[in-house]
Amino acid sequence: METFFPAQKWNTLKCIDKLYNDSNDGINGMLNLFVLLYADGTVIMAENEHDMLRNLDRLNEYCICNKLKVNISKTEMMVFARSNTRIRTFKFGNTDLDQVEDYIYMGICFNWNGSFVKAKKLLQDNASKAMYSLIQKGRRPTLPTDVMFKLFDKCVEPILLYGCEVWEYENVDILEKVHTKFCK
Repeated sequence: METFFPAQKWNTLKCIDKLYNDSNDGINGMLNLFVLLYADGTVIMAENEHDMLRNLDRLNEYCICNKLKVNISKTEMMVFARSNTRIRTFKFGNTDLDQVEDYIYMGICFNWNGSFVKAKKLLQDNASKAMYSLIQKGRRPTLPTDVMFKLFDKCVEPILLYGCEVWEYENVDILEKVHTKFCK
């Protein structure tokens, strides 16, 4: 990672803060804009449609003022709701944003209904690949069982439990299947 990134992120946050302080919303407006910055990705969240439209407009204004461009082909929006209904189209500038049902952010699959079942399935698939690779590599030199279990704990389990802090305790059976297959 390059050393200028933290300063660049700090400048971005300062500029966004200035944008909000210059508006009528003041600091309360800033609290309504949740921005997650990671590498070159940004996630903007809002509690309602009105706030999201305002936040998108302010981000567009920030980009225009700083001569930045948003890659619209990589820009998507997702509405968290109890029923999967399409709401009005959101625009960034003059361009419509695609509404998606699932969004993968930093390796975790977020679903419109707030369920992490798809995220767990994706983690199970990735952990299964790592497990089968471990089994194949462990057979060549015929590693002892205790070493194989330690390797599972160090190489497969972190994949399986990645992001477990955010998903609920529902349907963890799909994750347990990977461990059961390995034990057999």
